[in-house]
Amino acid sequence: MRAWISAATWWFPRPLAVPPKQSARIACGTSGCSTAAPPATLGTGGGGPGTLRRAPSAPPTVSSRRPRRARLIRRGADGQALATLLDRFGIHAGTEFPDGVGDVSVEADGRRLVLHADGSYEVTFAEPDRTASLAAHDELRAAAENAIQRFRVAEGLDLVYDRMTATYHAGGSITDGEVRDTRVADVTVHYRQLIDGVPVVMGREGHVRVTLDPSGSLTRVLDRTRPIRDLLPAAPGSDDLADPDAALTNATQILLRALSANGMLHDRVQTVPNTTEIGYRLQPGKGTLVARREVEVSTGRFSKRHVIEVPL
Repeated sequence: MRAWISAATWWFPRPLAVPPKQSARIACGTSGCSTAAPPATLGTGGGGPGTLRRAPSAPPTVSSRRPRRARLIRRGADGQALATLLDRFGIHAGTEFPDGVGDVSVEADGRRLVLHADGSYEVTFAEPDRTASLAAHDELRAAAENAIQRFRVAEGLDLVYDRMTATYHAGGSITDGEVRDTRVADVTVHYRQLIDGVPVVMGREGHVRVTLDPSGSLTRVLDRTRPIRDLLPAAPGSDDLADPDAALTNATQILLRALSANGMLHDRVQTVPNTTEIGYRLQPGKGTLVARREVEVSTGRFSKRHVIEVPL
């Protein structure tokens, strides 16, 4: 069981007020991507490379079969990988590409690419037009998916639409402290990688983020997905999938006892809505199926949010 605190002080960015979200599966092959008609359900079969599938959103579920672990392929972070990305995103650097350890940044043609040592990358296309009018939710979603298709982001992998967040800018008075003229500065559309039909959990690895200005113009792409080598049983002789809710409840009690032992008493413990999930946690070289939940532990006027995560 692992637990850590995630505290938020500012309200930027925050979820963008949008219609009820849908899940979308994007499968991109070497020949690119295309859009398919929405099917009735979201699944791993039926759509080959180059299809986009939509389905009503639902909490991730895992069948009672034995859970599996994934072996991951480390993405290249050498000169060859950098050259491939520069060509893909239309950045003509015209210089030799260095090999070595560490992040590499290249800027040309008004675009900037950063290739990280772990093989993830981010591309900045332009500064957002913060004065533009906010486009409709569907238009922003379509713009993000067009960018994924055009630049073959997470090539060869399946993605599922996660959520949409926005960064807000506002003015204020130094005399009365009143916040005025609040407006959306940019919008980020989030996607998660699918492994064996199950999304990765909230976190750093296995995510794609496409940032747009309010009008839907592309400003930034971040790709932290990981290619899959193969899937193996979780452990030799392991039992079938345990009750995830019971495992999370037990882990929460362990956390509370540890807090009490350190003199941190609590009045209330609440599960944060919409944070319980089952998915893959990606670590260097492997992906493990876990259950995850956020709980808020309160003492008087003070609260701390803890992340509970248990392997399955």
